Amino acid sequence: MANTAKTLPTQVEVVNKINTLEAEGLSIKELDQKRDKTRKSWFKEDIKIDGIAYRLGKLMVDLRSVEPTKKQISYDLKVQCNIHTFDRRYTSLCEWFFNNYNQVLTWKGKRVFTSIDALRKAYDLDNKPKASNTDTPPLKEAKGTDSTKSTDKVSDLGQSGASEKDMAIAIFNSLQKEGKDIKKFLENFKACIDASESF
Repeated sequence: MANTAKTLPTQVEVVNKINTLEAEGLSIKELDQKRDKTRKSWFKEDIKIDGIAYRLGKLMVDLRSVEPTKKQISYDLKVQCNIHTFDRRYTSLCEWFFNNYNQVLTWKGKRVFTSIDALRKAYDLDNKPKASNTDTPPLKEAKGTDSTKSTDKVSDLGQSGASEKDMAIAIFNSLQKEGKDIKKFLENFKACIDASESF
């Protein structure tokens, strides 16, 4: 009767496998770093007037004037103009870039981005209208509460000595308490990080 039990790998085999995985991880990291440098240099070219982002955005605007009654540019027209292979989200970003070219480049200044998507997120985040106190309706108090006595814990958010973990917990609790969309906050927070790392 044949032995069907699986044999466990030896310690040498395990070490060799880990070393191979480490080498592969390092290789991928180095490749990504090279690609990141390439992305930055290509993106500089893409957003020039003769670059892909600007020209594709202009073409999208021009195509809209060909079919002014349609909300979306027809697939047939995209095929005719050889742009049907472009991702729809990307063409939309390029159109936004073309329509806001001067404002975006003035705002961008010397900031460096690797994609038009990161540029748009950072721009939108920076130019989001600030809510004024007059726009915010007063909070309704629960029946039977005494507004002079507050049992809410005073936030130590941002206070010196607070660890990053404590600050994260305080932000999370604050967002939850106010009923804010935590995923949306994280997307905006990531866009801020991407924007700050590009300086």
